[in-house]
Parts: sequence; structure tokens; C-alpha cells
Amino acid sequence: MAHTPGPLSVKRSKLSIDGEYDYAIYNERDRIIAEAYGRTSVNSRPDAHANALLFAAAPDLLEACKSVWDEIATIAVLPEGNNALFAEAVWPSVTNLADRKHLARALQTLRDTVRKVEGKP
Repeated sequence: MAHTPGPLSVKRSKLSIDGEYDYAIYNERDRIIAEAYGRTSVNSRPDAHANALLFAAAPDLLEACKSVWDEIATIAVLPEGNNALFAEAVWPSVTNLADRKHLARALQTLRDTVRKVEGKP
């Protein structure tokens, strides 16, 4: 599964009839690949600009997550599973079991997020 690579950019696209701006997300060839709208219903108005910026940052965020994971993998053999051994493999100096569990959850979340984006279980 491939996604649109970055860099992506955001431009305010048009003022809608209700006074909210829509934002377009552009690829590096200056083509619109997505739009963020200034509303989802009559009573709900999400920040379309913030949503567009998050969308545009997604390729960079994914690469940052992969980079962190790769750096961690260079210093430790990472076992499967969400447990304290996972964190211990990365930072043996973390002696507090509760801290190891927190670190394990954070690393598991990072790995799960990258897998989700890549369409992996």
C-alpha cells in the first residue's frame, strides 16, 4: 500500500456560503489530493485549517515514527509483545517495573501506529 509522498502543502481554497474557509492539500506537483472542510454539521465546526495541516504533515510524521523505531532497533533486539521485557531490551537501566511498562506501551503504540498506516495487522 502506498501513500502520497511528501512534501504536501496547504492552501486556503474558498469561502463557502456559511462563511467558513475550506483548505486544499496539495502534492509536490501542486495538484490537490484532498480537501478539509470548515464544518461537518450545522452545530459542529472543526478547525479545517488544523485538520489540513495535520493531513499535510502525515508523511513527515510517518517517516519520523519509522526513524525513531529504526534508531531504537539499532540498540536492541526488540521482542514481540506488549510487556516490560520490550522496554528492558531497549533501556536495561530502567529498573522500575512501572516505568518499563509505560515505556513498553509507548513503544508498542509507536509500532502499532506505523503498522496501521502501512495497512499491516
